[in-house]
Amino acid sequence: VGSAEDLGLMFENIRKGVHSASDIPDVDAKNTLATPTEVSRLGSSCAEVAARQLLASQLSVETIDLQVMDISPANWSDTSLGCVVEGRFYDAVPQSGFELDIDYNGDLYRIHSNTFGSQVINCIN
Repeated sequence: VGSAEDLGLMFENIRKGVHSASDIPDVDAKNTLATPTEVSRLGSSCAEVAARQLLASQLSVETIDLQVMDISPANWSDTSLGCVVEGRFYDAVPQSGFELDIDYNGDLYRIHSNTFGSQVINCIN
């Protein structure tokens, strides 16, 4: 068991770590991080992983049992990602991402994801 000073130091180190992890690297016009094609490829991979994890969790199955049938780019007018739930408010901020059709034992599920899979929604529950 440490002292109050040790505890304070631990929280300060955590704060510094979170702050440095959230830094965005500087990029000049000559040295871009990724082309739009690379971003799309990376985004679709992230969206696929996130969609599989969401659906596997909802169905209580392994992600390996889910087969992605189709993945296509999509754009939505708000944060609902095209899966509006009645009575819920959505920010009117345009969103880009992917629509995924995933098969499990002959049942097809439509999953919508933002660009890098940090928001995924099962549109057919």
